[in-house]
Amino acid sequence: MRLLMTMFGWADAGGGTIFPRQIAHTLAQRGHEVTVVYAAAVPWPRQSAYAVREHEEQGVRLVGIHNRATAFLDDKDPAREVHDPEIVRAMQRVLAERGPQVVHFHNFLGLSAGIVAAVHASGAPSCYTPYNFWLVCPTLYLTLPGLSVCGGVDASGTNCLGCTKAKVPGAAYLARRDRLREALAMHTTTCLATSANVRDVLLANGYEPDQVRLLRLGNARAERLWHDGGCTRASGVKGALRLGFTGSLLPIKGVHLLVAAAQRLQGAFEVHLHGDGPPDYLTALRALDRRNLVQFHGRFEDAQHAAVLAALHVGVVPSVCLDHSPLVVDELQAARVPVVGARIGGIPDYVQPEAGALFPAGDANALAACLQRLIDNPTIVAAWQQRLLPPPSYSDYVDALEATYRDLHVRGPVLRSI
Repeated sequence: MRLLMTMFGWADAGGGTIFPRQIAHTLAQRGHEVTVVYAAAVPWPRQSAYAVREHEEQGVRLVGIHNRATAFLDDKDPAREVHDPEIVRAMQRVLAERGPQVVHFHNFLGLSAGIVAAVHASGAPSCYTPYNFWLVCPTLYLTLPGLSVCGGVDASGTNCLGCTKAKVPGAAYLARRDRLREALAMHTTTCLATSANVRDVLLANGYEPDQVRLLRLGNARAERLWHDGGCTRASGVKGALRLGFTGSLLPIKGVHLLVAAAQRLQGAFEVHLHGDGPPDYLTALRALDRRNLVQFHGRFEDAQHAAVLAALHVGVVPSVCLDHSPLVVDELQAARVPVVGARIGGIPDYVQPEAGALFPAGDANALAACLQRLIDNPTIVAAWQQRLLPPPSYSDYVDALEATYRDLHVRGPVLRSI
């Protein structure tokens, strides 16, 4: 089948880039003709605006659009996010040349929603997997500057100005939200929500229930972690209870909650942070660690992943944002590292029942109480380790995508009015 995908970035970091890249490679390995149009994350020196670079990697045909108006967020120009004519023209050329039978949007960030109508006009049916809340939030994460959860664009749209600092009327963000919803409603067959929370957010913002389908992600890295040691790891805790966080050290990931909770803990325990983050946030975390309890290990390579997780007894996922589809939970559990996670976003969907715990998001005291219980009684951790099941199959997930593509191809492009 001739497939076309859209992404933000290609050989770049971030789960919303890494995961669809894995999908593109897997689909090519399965014999599909895969083309990826992506908003390039880095500029192309001495080239014009919207310069297009075509190349190939592992059987995937790549079309990178470089030197766009902004490198990442375009939150100060909501009208361009709705329709960027240069991006649309580039997409139309690819559609004419490649003739995809199905288009899978993995991101509109850096590309604009105008490509949805272009795909529909080409006769190709399409679907969309969101990895953030771009559809309803110009800054992606529905998180206010003080790290509280935002309910979305208000009746006037002026609340978005507090985050974007843009010099446009608030009504522009209201129009952005509504035009994006209309574009998907009219021209895209289905939105593949990755957690129940994602589906709930979209429905609360006016999306129709029959257009939003739940399809939980599979994770190839988690499967490798399971087969490379998780499946044979002995349960039990020897010595101090080793608590850990893995991933980007960002305020929205709530790492400060873990550091604050650690200051309240007593007994034999260690706290390990594996990952990197902005210098000012790292400085704040070190200042918060008044008892000098936290070990900062920095960034780790993929080849070190299994060893990093094997050294932990419990993983902590303390996000304060609506964590969209937290693949880190699957990866920790695949290494037989039970998870204590915040009860927010998609985290409750990913923490295995009876093999971990949830605490109220943003509550360092509640997190400390949960962790203290494990320090005092590590047999709880051992029981969780024994109950952990293999991660959901990545192969089954790709099978489900292929079934979706076949169904879309048979049904053809959506014919819907609003």
